[in-house]
Amino acid sequence: MALSIIKAWTGGKFTCSKNFIDGMNSIFKKIDEYAETFIKWSEVDEKMDTIYYPIIQLFVKEIKRLGINENESDENAYQQTEQFTKALFEYLFGTQDFYKQRGLSAGVDAVPG
Repeated sequence: MALSIIKAWTGGKFTCSKNFIDGMNSIFKKIDEYAETFIKWSEVDEKMDTIYYPIIQLFVKEIKRLGINENESDENAYQQTEQFTKALFEYLFGTQDFYKQRGLSAGVDAVPG
């Protein structure tokens, strides 16, 4: 079964949809089939169309589902979108401002006070 990466990315605040989980499980099954047929992953010619692109498509749909509010008049949906976006970016980039991180890694105190 596919992991809920969204849950990991957002500290448990959000989870992957059933469509995402089912899609990833289908891809995992395909990978298992390839493992029985091929010795090396490099021998799988169609992996771009059967594995890589489908994974990207699933990720895009999932990020859009959680990160784009189609109903701007729904305050709850707006807040959910905002919370997801914040959690995702904190996961991807951390919580320190870039100039603070850059200064700290260079050994320079870039933060006043």
